[in-house]
Amino acid sequence: MIFVQEPEIKDRKKTETRRIIKPDEYLDFKRGSPNKVYKGGARPRLKWVVGGNYAAVPKRGQKAFGRIQIERIWIESVQDITKAGAIAEGVGSVEAYKTLWNRINGKTKGARWEDNPTVWVIEFKYLGDVNVGI
Repeated sequence: MIFVQEPEIKDRKKTETRRIIKPDEYLDFKRGSPNKVYKGGARPRLKWVVGGNYAAVPKRGQKAFGRIQIERIWIESVQDITKAGAIAEGVGSVEAYKTLWNRINGKTKGARWEDNPTVWVIEFKYLGDVNVGI
């Protein structure tokens, strides 16, 4: 399950999402390209996998509105977002993305734009409203 904005996804205006990397999350590299994110230490669990099909949920506790498939995962600092990345996030500019980021994360020390946290960048495609309950 990935929490995302419904209208932008359904209109296919949003094809990326950024999430702060938590201390116990890490990428697994197979054949030189990152394709899996794990969470946990001694008994890790798979969090996301490239090619994986996930419910798209607007907010925690709400019903899924569709499915997305992860196309690619990489790491960057949030301030490294480009204009193309901001557009893929469903906004028109880096400045608009900065405003959105701070609206969501601005009250948490270490997560604010000015803190420049390291994030997962998850590129995905919208599969539609099919198999929502899976």
